[in-house]
Amino acid sequence: MLHAFIRFICRSLFRLRITGLEKLRLEGPAILMPNHVSLLDAVFLAAHLPPETVFVVNTGIARRIAPVLPLFRHITVNPLNPYSVRAMVKVVQSGKPLVLFPEGRITTTGGLMKVFPGVGYIALKTGASLYPIAINGLERSKLSYIGDKIKTVLFPQVSIDIGEPLSLKLKEGEPLRVQKERAAETILRALQEQLVKSRLRSGLNLFDELRLQAKRSGMGLAVCEDLTQKLTYRKPLLASYVFARKLAPRLKGQERAGLLLPNAAGQAIALFALFRLGKAPAMLNYSAGVQTVADACETASLQTVITSRVFVEKARLEPMIAALSAFCRIVYLEDVRSSVSRADRLAGLWDLLRRRPADRGAKEVILFTSGSESKPKGVVLTHDNLFANIQQARSMFDFTAKDKIFNALAHVPQLRPDRRHPLAAAHRSPAVPVSESAAL
Repeated sequence: MLHAFIRFICRSLFRLRITGLEKLRLEGPAILMPNHVSLLDAVFLAAHLPPETVFVVNTGIARRIAPVLPLFRHITVNPLNPYSVRAMVKVVQSGKPLVLFPEGRITTTGGLMKVFPGVGYIALKTGASLYPIAINGLERSKLSYIGDKIKTVLFPQVSIDIGEPLSLKLKEGEPLRVQKERAAETILRALQEQLVKSRLRSGLNLFDELRLQAKRSGMGLAVCEDLTQKLTYRKPLLASYVFARKLAPRLKGQERAGLLLPNAAGQAIALFALFRLGKAPAMLNYSAGVQTVADACETASLQTVITSRVFVEKARLEPMIAALSAFCRIVYLEDVRSSVSRADRLAGLWDLLRRRPADRGAKEVILFTSGSESKPKGVVLTHDNLFANIQQARSMFDFTAKDKIFNALAHVPQLRPDRRHPLAAAHRSPAVPVSESAAL
């Protein structure tokens, strides 16, 4: 009865989605290996796993969750005591499924913590089926250990995804120490892969992901900074809505548009405005030369290129713009900005307040090869591709909303040996604080 009540709470307040229960084959030795993100992890799992499942609980955490320990079978272990490993092996060999958090402690970084060789030894010794389990969402609860790094809420949306099992076997004639360390690495990799799979979605638009992260992290969080300005979530979202409204008539009937801009906050706003319209941005490399950029425009069948007068002047791109003007319409950010009226700003604010989603259309970004062998080739990446790259990075690196990514360009075009290029400072990429779910 109590478990049924907890399941009701999980599904109603936390909107829990759990998948993969049908993959569990618990007739033989089995170890369930979830990532550990909060004090609620075991409670959520216990309410949905078979009642014979035994949980491994750190003695320190056991004291903190003492009131709920009677809700599930468990053994308490001291990670500093080597005999704890024997106790866990004994449970698995008895035929009872064991829930073992491979990290051994709740994450304090937001990412996966180190998996110790002792966990690898248990897997090798028992030969059990190992089920990687990805828990997402509870790290945003009030009972996580990273409330100083991300915005936490009382009832975050939670998902639990159970992956396909794997097993590890002892090898004769190979040092046990080496096998344990390799097994721990294998378990960590399995957890990383399961986390990535659990976070992937198909058919998404990165503008909608930006809206989602703004909701999760708060509109006041600074997310992009260059030499001239620092933007919180509110500014690029509002600017993207307004800019999209002004771009829509200029891009009517077009599937894509070129972006010829430096790595600065304005480029990010233009990029997300195109995402909002369902248009595919083609990222033009202004340092590649007139002919290469012209070939890229021809390859992508571009009719419109978005750029900036100030940028063109400082980067001395007048010959490039003249060449592109022969077959493309050039749209300057300054002209778009000067045409924004009070009514446009109010309309953009209304879009922001009602959280208007991205329009249907192309969910792609077009990059270009260097063209060193022939004309540049267009490389089409979907929003799903880019989102998958973000999730892969999240599974490998520990970053949260408190961290910053700084990307410095290695090449400055037309840089003379005897003096600094006038755009050398402007070429520095903005420092971008990263939200907990997307590096945007």
